[in-house]
Amino acid sequence: MENEFLEISKKRKLEIENPIISESYKQKISGFNTKQELTLFLAEEPKVEYNTEINLKKVISSKIK
Repeated sequence: MENEFLEISKKRKLEIENPIISESYKQKISGFNTKQELTLFLAEEPKVEYNTEINLKKVISSKIK
């Protein structure tokens, strides 16, 4: 799980640093007429929950090999 979280964080960082992707996000956000429209749009998006638990059995067995 920790590796998965780190991978997501790395990808997000690259998206922010990439001027083309960053500009695309800015255009999408500026397309909303009011802050309320953006808030409603975000409220309707599916929520993804990430587990914060670490599977130690998997980590330990991979280190033993």
